Amino acid sequence: MKNWIICITSIFLSLNVISQKQIKSFDDAIKEFNSGNYELSIPYFKRIAFFESNNIINLKYLADSYQKIKSYDKALVHYSLIYNIAKNDSIKNEVIIEMTKTYILQEKYNYAKIEALNIKEINQGFIDRKNYYLSIISFFENEFENSKNYLLLISSLSDSSKKIISKLYNSAEKNHLNPNPKVASFLSMVLPGSGQIYCGELKSGINSFLLTSAALTAFTLINIRYSFFDAILGIFPYYQRYYTGGVINAQNMAENKIKMKKVETVKKINEIITDL
Repeated sequence: MKNWIICITSIFLSLNVISQKQIKSFDDAIKEFNSGNYELSIPYFKRIAFFESNNIINLKYLADSYQKIKSYDKALVHYSLIYNIAKNDSIKNEVIIEMTKTYILQEKYNYAKIEALNIKEINQGFIDRKNYYLSIISFFENEFENSKNYLLLISSLSDSSKKIISKLYNSAEKNHLNPNPKVASFLSMVLPGSGQIYCGELKSGINSFLLTSAALTAFTLINIRYSFFDAILGIFPYYQRYYTGGVINAQNMAENKIKMKKVETVKKINEIITDL
C-alpha cells in the first residue's frame, strides 16, 4: 500500500512540474510575452527585478505584462520605478505615455490628464502624442470641443482626415450623450422597466416591470390577508431588490451604451491616426 501511495504521489508531482513551465532565460520570457503568455513571463521578470533593480528593459516588460493582465496598480508602480531611474527625457516620456494609457484604461481621466500634461515636448512626435492623449481624455470626459481641438493639432493629419474627424465629432456631440443615465434612472423610479425601454432594451424593461409588479402585488395581498408586519418581513426585501436593482440597471445600461459609442468612435479615430 505504501508503494502505491509513493507511486501516485510521484506521478502527481511529475505532472505538476510539467504543467508549470519553467522559464530559464530572458529570451524565453520575452517569447512568452510576445505570445501573450504574460502570466507565465511575469515571475521571471520579477526575479530579474529583484536582483537587478536598475534594469530598465526588464522593468518595462514587467510593467507592460501587468498592464496587459489588467493589474493596473502594479503596472503603475513599475512604470514609476522606471521613470525614477531613467535619465533620458525620451525614456521618461515613453513611461509617462504608458502611465497615461494605464489611467485611461482605469477610467481615471483626471490622473491621466496630469500625466499627459507632463509629457515634455522635445520633438514633434511627442507633441503629437501628447495632443492625441489629451484629446482622448477630453473625449471620454464629454469635452468634445476640447477633444477635437487637441486632435486637429496633430501635425500628420491631412485636410481630408481633418474633415472626417470633424464629422465624427459632430456626430458624437449629437449622439454620445444619449441615452442619458439620469433620465434612465428617473424613468425607472417613476415606472419600473421604463428606463431600460428608454435605453432600447425592451426585454429587460418588461422583465423589470413584471418582477417589481409581482413583488408589489404579493406585498399588497399579504398585507390584506395577514398583516403589514408579515408583508414587510416576507416580501418587502424582494420588492426593494427588484425596484432598486431596476433603477441601477437602467442607469448602468445607459452609461454602458454611451461608453460603447465612445469606444467605437475612438476606434475610427485610431484608424485615421495610425502613426502614434
